[in-house]
Amino acid sequence: MAHIVKVFFGCLILLLKDRHRRRQKARLFSDYCRYAIKYIISWKLLKTPLHSETISKYKLRFFHYSIFLSLFEDMFLNDEYYVKLPKNPIL
Repeated sequence: MAHIVKVFFGCLILLLKDRHRRRQKARLFSDYCRYAIKYIISWKLLKTPLHSETISKYKLRFFHYSIFLSLFEDMFLNDEYYVKLPKNPIL
């Protein structure tokens, strides 16, 4: 749970820094908060494991919800795989 709090404040700092994609980042951050709250309630409090989540219209299945949270954090909040391309890239 301490990790989720750390990610929460880290994301707030990223939102303040990244002016160009602030709206997109804010939406992803709110999604992450919703998923984190769902994880805390279901797994930490109720001891009920979650193994799937729906993002947009896609149903994702995974071994443990904490893995999903970690991957969501790396891919969308930390931009591990984000590449900024020029307007007219040469292929």
